[in-house]
Amino acid sequence: RSRMVAAVSPAACNVDETISTLRFASSVKKVKTSASVNVDQRMGVVQHLQAEVRRLKALLAARGVEVDALGAGSVQEEIADRERVLKTLRQSYTNQLEEAQLLASARQEALNQQGLSSEDVDEVFGLEKNTPHLLNMSDDPVLSGCLVYFLPKGQLTKLGSHPENQIVIKGLGIS
Repeated sequence: RSRMVAAVSPAACNVDETISTLRFASSVKKVKTSASVNVDQRMGVVQHLQAEVRRLKALLAARGVEVDALGAGSVQEEIADRERVLKTLRQSYTNQLEEAQLLASARQEALNQQGLSSEDVDEVFGLEKNTPHLLNMSDDPVLSGCLVYFLPKGQLTKLGSHPENQIVIKGLGIS
């Protein structure tokens, strides 16, 4: 069973919040939950791939082809592909994090070599490192980080859809 505790107030100034909380609590009573066992999808995939590798090796052995022989054709390539996937799935989370950090540092080094480091960009725009800015975020990684609005220090900056604002934003759901 699930339980919910709702905090309500008898004060007149909190009537709106109390009514909203009670409505939510009433709607929660209608929710039906069912327990299920969490299954690690990764382990299932690993076991499936191991079984497939064994099956492919048995297929090669049945045809009289040595598993490690070169030129065994597409079956040997399939086995190699499956073993590669199996190796990546067996990597621990910490190993994956270390690999991601290595890739990030290599990417930053490549950007630095091309003159695109954050320090170089700050220098080109004549900005200090701690200049406040707004950066767009998007579910689409191609669109995320495309727009940067630098805000002047110590000044009030108005942001919104009104044409008199310093930064005017337009789009779906912006009024």
